[in-house]
Amino acid sequence: MSLSAHRDAVAAEPRPARQDHTSLADEIAAHDDADTWRVYRPEWVNVYAAAVSERELTDRADASLEPEVRQAWAHFEAPYAGRIRPEDARVDLSVGSAGAIARLALHRPNLTAEFITRERAAAWADGQGFDDAVIVERNSRAEHDLKAYGVRRLGPDE
Repeated sequence: MSLSAHRDAVAAEPRPARQDHTSLADEIAAHDDADTWRVYRPEWVNVYAAAVSERELTDRADASLEPEVRQAWAHFEAPYAGRIRPEDARVDLSVGSAGAIARLALHRPNLTAEFITRERAAAWADGQGFDDAVIVERNSRAEHDLKAYGVRRLGPDE
């Protein structure tokens, strides 16, 4: 089929009906003034990983992961000391056929979902069985406090 015949065939196909004047922007604007409620849950989040290959591991005299664990804890000390409670940090080790990894994980609030109403957020969290969920209004003081954990220095009573 020649190019002009193909163009004629495509031009002869029926076209979809025109959309009405309501645009996505109008729909978003209708909810723009509404509060948005966010659901946060404390979760272990990996923030750093130190890896060693199988060859490097077998070349070591003691075949331990101590250097990688020290490296992960050093990464904790640099940016997070005094900002994250020590019980909210851990190093996870995983050893496989290709090598080993030491991961630094922090237990901190993580954004899980967002809803237009507080009632919907609470119903969803209850439906998921999230007893530890915290529901806050977007850009509220409570949300800023949640996000600040790990960023700002902890006070003496925290």
